[in-house]
Amino acid sequence: MQISIYPGSFDPFTEGHLDIVKKALLISDKLYIVVTNNSSKKHMFTLEERAQMILDATKDLDLSDSKQVVILSFQGIISNLAKKLNAQLMIRGLRNHVDLSYELDIEPFTKATLPRAVTVYFTAEKEHIDTSSSLVRNFVISNNVEQAEKVIPMPARYLFRRLALQRINYELSQDTSFTLISSSDVKGS
Repeated sequence: MQISIYPGSFDPFTEGHLDIVKKALLISDKLYIVVTNNSSKKHMFTLEERAQMILDATKDLDLSDSKQVVILSFQGIISNLAKKLNAQLMIRGLRNHVDLSYELDIEPFTKATLPRAVTVYFTAEKEHIDTSSSLVRNFVISNNVEQAEKVIPMPARYLFRRLALQRINYELSQDTSFTLISSSDVKGS
């Protein structure tokens, strides 16, 4: 049985990520999609929310009886989890030279901590090259959820929209750079 692990922060999970999942399933019998926290990022969604979006996004995948997708949330060293899961393949997605540079930088650590595993890189399809979770979060922050959700897999859009609007409302309630007044507070001149 070919076991693969596809780790990432997936904040949020996009059509580009789903494309990589579909490609990974071509060479995997069991694919673990592992949702992690990245200490260098400020996450918009919790681990549980991201895992639920992935579950929603992947629920309609056409899997044969011999294929399985498992979604896990995990905090720790991915190579330790990969060993526990007996993963032979580490799945990574590449959009551009920046992604490749990052992957080449972390490959020695992966090899040192997971010597029996092979890292498999899948390139993004042309329509996903410019899509990143950071871009989606920026759309949400700028109150443009409609633009952001265009790159979210259809089954996960309802949850994404609900959570994104909650984040926008929360951020607005915490912003002290302006004072909210109602029209009844404004007197005519």
